[in-house]
Amino acid sequence: MASLVSRIRNVVVANAHHAVDEIENPQIMASQVLRDLGAEVQTTRRSLVAALAAERHLVKQRDAMLQEAAEWEQKAERLLTAGDEKLARSTLERAVSLKSSSAAQEAPLATARRCTERLREQMARLKTEWDQARSRVAVISVNQAAGEALGTGWQATDSCC
Repeated sequence: MASLVSRIRNVVVANAHHAVDEIENPQIMASQVLRDLGAEVQTTRRSLVAALAAERHLVKQRDAMLQEAAEWEQKAERLLTAGDEKLARSTLERAVSLKSSSAAQEAPLATARRCTERLREQMARLKTEWDQARSRVAVISVNQAAGEALGTGWQATDSCC
């Protein structure tokens, strides 16, 4: 009984594959691959732009903190030369706090840079895939047109792609 069910299943699967093969147009399928790759390129591009913006924002934050820390240090020096040691100490504490905060930005900034670099690499790989797929679509289109012109009903095979 199990062999009969197995054989029936194989017949149904084979007929389903045959039906799909009959209606499948290689040129249309290749064009769909290009559309899918194009969508993936656009998604990756948007992600890359967002990552670059986040990285730039972190750099600006860190630089602003460092600049503000330098200004507080200058204020502390002026206060110290003016003889106000207590106020100079508190302004110097503020400068140290800002430097510490800017140093804390280094880890997220390094992470953002790694993310940006990975997205750039992914974008390069996708562009290469895109170019290769376009070449394959061109070959498929030419072969299909030649097959139709000759009346052979040419179908794409894995050997050409």
